[in-house]
Amino acid sequence: MKWCNVPVRAISLFSLVVLLFLPCNRVFGQGTPTGTPDARQESVTTTDQTPPLPVAQPEVIPEYILTIGRTGNGFGKVTNSPAGIRFKKGTSVTIDALPEVNSIFTGWSGSCSGSSRTCLVTMTADKTVTASFSLKTYTIRVPFPVNGVIHPSGTIKAFHGEKRRFQIIPLPGYRVSEVLVDKVSVGALNSYTLNNITSDHVVEAIFTKE
Repeated sequence: MKWCNVPVRAISLFSLVVLLFLPCNRVFGQGTPTGTPDARQESVTTTDQTPPLPVAQPEVIPEYILTIGRTGNGFGKVTNSPAGIRFKKGTSVTIDALPEVNSIFTGWSGSCSGSSRTCLVTMTADKTVTASFSLKTYTIRVPFPVNGVIHPSGTIKAFHGEKRRFQIIPLPGYRVSEVLVDKVSVGALNSYTLNNITSDHVVEAIFTKE
């Protein structure tokens, strides 16, 4: 095999020509830089460490109970305004006693007093109010007669709706001539009964000789 003897000077010239045609800014073995951030960089978020302000709690207003009762032999009802039984502290409640036609209101006890039908209470604690009702009473006047007896006689009290019976008894030698109720004759009777009394009355008797 026969080797060609090429002068060293020719090889160097060839290398120089190749280098002249390469781009000026390119370096073999290196890539073009990019804008990708360093993967080791981490996003840091700043957190406000100031504690939240306390929320103001609404004031709790206490409530109290109003208890209303009735007593007595009469009839009636009790109303209150505002209505209900449970009220906030400081509430003013107006209470009214309303007797039925056959009764009268006789007074308050408990957190109310007096005999006025209207009472005002302020709810600063639990309150109890009692209204007293009584049946109406009427007067039956029975004058003492001459020559005889009416039993019972005198001034008699009767409740509304009550009945009272009277005996008319002549003395010996006399008889009942007439019985008058409120000045109106009801006949010559030996007894008389007032039924369902709703007003005052006068009962009289007249006796005559037999």
